[in-house]
Amino acid sequence: KRRFLSMGNGEVSFLERDHAVRGILNLTKMFKMFPETYAMAVNFMDRFLARLKVRPVHLHCLSITCVYIAVKLQEEQQYIPDLRALMSSSVKTELRAPCYSPTDCLRMERKVLDKL
Repeated sequence: KRRFLSMGNGEVSFLERDHAVRGILNLTKMFKMFPETYAMAVNFMDRFLARLKVRPVHLHCLSITCVYIAVKLQEEQQYIPDLRALMSSSVKTELRAPCYSPTDCLRMERKVLDKL
């Protein structure tokens, strides 16, 4: 069942998902990452959203986490930004401060990797 496709009930809507995808695109462009990194991050996010119910408030953390995982798999070791740099740069692209910590992202990373 593709849960992220449903509207309401505290689940992620199409528009929220699209906004997160645009944020991922902006972040990967800002750090001059490979297009494959962008595609992989979106793939991870979509697969996770299809498997689990995610509240919209957690979507930003999920999208940053998916970028972080994809970066570690796709990019050259010397070009991998740390998690704090990704988070602070995402604030510039999202125009809002994150309501989560790097520890929250690392917990989310374990969840994503466990479910994929």
